[in-house]
Amino acid sequence: MSDQKYGPQTAEVEALFEQVRTITPEQARALSDAVVVRSKEPWGVLDTARIALRGARREAMWSEALDVVRDALVDDVWGTVPEVAVVAVHDALAALLVRDQITPEQFDTLYAPWAWIVDERPYV
Repeated sequence: MSDQKYGPQTAEVEALFEQVRTITPEQARALSDAVVVRSKEPWGVLDTARIALRGARREAMWSEALDVVRDALVDDVWGTVPEVAVVAVHDALAALLVRDQITPEQFDTLYAPWAWIVDERPYV
């Protein structure tokens, strides 16, 4: 199903790709800071997301989405910010790809820096 290229959250994933391409230098630097200071521990949740990717048989989607993001990250903005900003991109992408497979709290843990800085939603 081409309209489900990235699973049920295809539209959100594709919107993230566009946001990565059009992010401002200020937003990218703020992402870096947000990843460093966020209060929730994402590592266990990221493991849960990876397990969910396998369980939902979305590893190929993850791989393809990472390729798209990798291509989008090769612009002047991303070359000027700390590499940790890319962690927020990868976490947000993983969260979107398995949003329907993880709890809202797990999603929020992974997606929070992106939501806070790029989507400009309050950080909870």
